[in-house]
Amino acid sequence: MVELSISVGILVTVLMAGMQSNLSARRLATEAKETQAAVRAIEAARSILEVAELSDIVDAGGDVEPGLALAIDPELPDQVVTYGMPDWAPGDPVPPVLGVRITVNWTSSLGQTRTMSVHDAER
Repeated sequence: MVELSISVGILVTVLMAGMQSNLSARRLATEAKETQAAVRAIEAARSILEVAELSDIVDAGGDVEPGLALAIDPELPDQVVTYGMPDWAPGDPVPPVLGVRITVNWTSSLGQTRTMSVHDAER
């Protein structure tokens, strides 16, 4: 009887560990999909900024104003894509190479606020 109790205890422990591993794998897969969607949003933002006129990028009131959300189809809950120029301020002369930071904010499937930011070398 003792051997049976020990065997059942080990079996239950193994099953619980397997379920935990399965849940962790699903959570990681979901987070990976969300991260891939954020990367696609950054690529879409890059495309928008590449075709925009430089004057629209640096001037308030342009088609794509710094700090405002870019018009990108949201794939993620509460997705907001913005850009800014951390090394440049309005009123300063526009350098020949302008660094642009693109940021994506969203709410993950776990309800946490996530952020991904990329600093593009130049525009």
